Amino acid sequence: MIWLRLLVAAHLLVVVGNGLAFFITPFLEPWYVALPICSLIFFLTFGRAECPSTRWENRLRRKLGMEEIRGFVKHYIVKTIKGIRS
Repeated sequence: MIWLRLLVAAHLLVVVGNGLAFFITPFLEPWYVALPICSLIFFLTFGRAECPSTRWENRLRRKLGMEEIRGFVKHYIVKTIKGIRS
């Protein structure tokens, strides 16, 4: 269980770091560098690409008898925001 919590915390740091980079990079780099970086960050965050950390988390969840998740952002961030609103 501790490994799952550590993995979720590390994954959250990566997601927050990518979110910050998405908004900060355009001010620090020329547009021709910032545009592909921001596009890649957006695609990796909201696209259908499977993240290796999510795959690892699902393996740990299976071993613990827990339900698998489809995506980190949807499971931990979107559902939390929806839960606060209702």
